[in-house]
Amino acid sequence: MTYHIKQTPKATTTKEIYASDGGRGYAENDELHLTSPQVHYIYKFAGTPVGWYMRNDVTGVDYYLSAGASPTLNLHDLNVLDAEYWAEITYTPEADTDGGLQGGG
Repeated sequence: MTYHIKQTPKATTTKEIYASDGGRGYAENDELHLTSPQVHYIYKFAGTPVGWYMRNDVTGVDYYLSAGASPTLNLHDLNVLDAEYWAEITYTPEADTDGGLQGGG
C-alpha cells in the first residue's frame, strides 16, 4: 500500500514507528528515518537545510530532496508500533479541481 508523508513532520523523541516487510520507521538523533525495500528517506530536523533527504544506502550519501518535498512509501505487511505518531506524519491526498493531488503540509 502507498503511504503519503507530510512535508514537515513533527519532531519526536527516539522511538520505533513501524515495521514492515523490508522496511522500518524510526526516530533518532534529530532525524526521522522511513525505509522500504526501495528507498530510505530521512527528515533532518537539525540539518542544513532542514527537510527531507534520500539516502543512498550503498554509498551512505544523503541527497536533499528540495523545499516542499513530500515523500511516498510503498509498504507491505505494515505493523504500526506508534499509531499516534504515524497518524501525525501521514496524510490522505485529496484531488484538486484539476485532477491533481494536493500535498499534505
